[in-house]
Amino acid sequence: MVKKVLLSLALGLMTLALTWPAQAQEKVVNIYSARHYESDKELFEQFQKDTGIPVNVVSAAAPELIERIKREGEATEADLFITVDGGILYSAKEAGVLAPIDSALVKENVPANLRDKDNLWVGLTTRARIIVYSKERVKPGDVANYEDLADPKWKGKTLARPSSSLYDEPGGKTYDFNRRMKAGSINLLFPLTNQFVSAILNK
Repeated sequence: MVKKVLLSLALGLMTLALTWPAQAQEKVVNIYSARHYESDKELFEQFQKDTGIPVNVVSAAAPELIERIKREGEATEADLFITVDGGILYSAKEAGVLAPIDSALVKENVPANLRDKDNLWVGLTTRARIIVYSKERVKPGDVANYEDLADPKWKGKTLARPSSSLYDEPGGKTYDFNRRMKAGSINLLFPLTNQFVSAILNK
């Protein structure tokens, strides 16, 4: 079985620190990561400072990393695989590149609903999808959730970023919702966040 595991950064690295022998300078943590956040870099640096164990990060898109792990097989040097959404985790699990996490520390600190039922991965972060509206033109009760945005009364008045995530594939509830949004209310789609924010500020 390929030795891949997906752990939360802090708990995963802490577990490695607790289980490796004293000659830490001979060790290295190899992380295959599809994330690009400064907070991750800070955690890696803190871990290395606390333990003396170097952290080597291989960065690429998640599908590329999964294929790389599959090619490397048992010879892979990766110790942790870190990615950014549930669809990718499902793909990694189906590809057989994850191995069960046997860590009392993880079980003690990560709730069961944030762990895979087969202990192949654990959740690391959550992401908020917020709705921003004009207080001059929209009443707080007018838009209580995402479903409200598909109402025809918002036709030509809604902006949203496009989505190419796995959870937006045909057949799912998210796909159906986005289809209705695009057909009814959304009039502009911006591929870049800065364009999206600028359009709101300049509206």
